[in-house]
Amino acid sequence: MGDTSSSSKGIADEVNMRSDQFPWEKIVYTNLEDRPEKQRVYFRAAVEAAVDGLWRELDALLPPKVGDSSTDQPKEEDTEKDDELLVERLCEFMKGGDCKESFKTLEDCVKESGSVLKCTKHLPMLIKCVDAHSDYYKPIIALGESTVEKLAKDVEAFVLSQKEPAARDD
Repeated sequence: MGDTSSSSKGIADEVNMRSDQFPWEKIVYTNLEDRPEKQRVYFRAAVEAAVDGLWRELDALLPPKVGDSSTDQPKEEDTEKDDELLVERLCEFMKGGDCKESFKTLEDCVKESGSVLKCTKHLPMLIKCVDAHSDYYKPIIALGESTVEKLAKDVEAFVLSQKEPAARDD
């Protein structure tokens, strides 16, 4: 028989986005096209839902200042502008703490490359800094951890649901 010590752990138990060992490149560059259609559709929907939830939570955490944007319901064409304003508020928050240099390194890379996905090598440095200054960055840490944990649990539940029908066929 094989080692069962790790089999009781689920995906959610294994995910720690703040670890130096977190496989950013593997996750970011996973080729979903090699997966069955049902898995691709589910994974994309789960990630989209996680990002939408993260965005809403960030907006609540970092509300616009008076005069930044209208308090009316946003029009569909305003969504992009609202997103840009939220990114600006997040950048301002990140630069307001002691990790402004490591954040600036990541930000410069994103501006130069056009994609955060091409800048994952800068994440461990930023994460270490944020951890070291958790008093200031605690709201962002908690939000990131809860988002990753929920996504991991959703993916784990999906994976388990795919195994159950085969077990019932016996």
